[in-house]
Amino acid sequence: MSLGVIWPRRDKIKYAGKTGVYEFLPPIEPGLDKETFMALLEETIETDTMRLIEETASGDTLAAAQDRYARGVGNEDIPWQAAQDIERRNLTKS
Repeated sequence: MSLGVIWPRRDKIKYAGKTGVYEFLPPIEPGLDKETFMALLEETIETDTMRLIEETASGDTLAAAQDRYARGVGNEDIPWQAAQDIERRNLTKS
């Protein structure tokens, strides 16, 4: 799913006029142990998400997504996203 590019996780700002894409991936065969299953699931989701982002995003948005993917980090690495996460955690503690 490439929606994170236009609708960042837990962000109040949505970017109108942009198109996101999602698709259903083939099922993972049953019988794998939990560790193998989770590793395969994560790799499949991350790789296919990056492919969808590359098909729909451009400019700085694409460059930032490619950088995060190469470093193996998600949106939590974006400074404003991290600040929102901290603020949200503080609000839920009270």
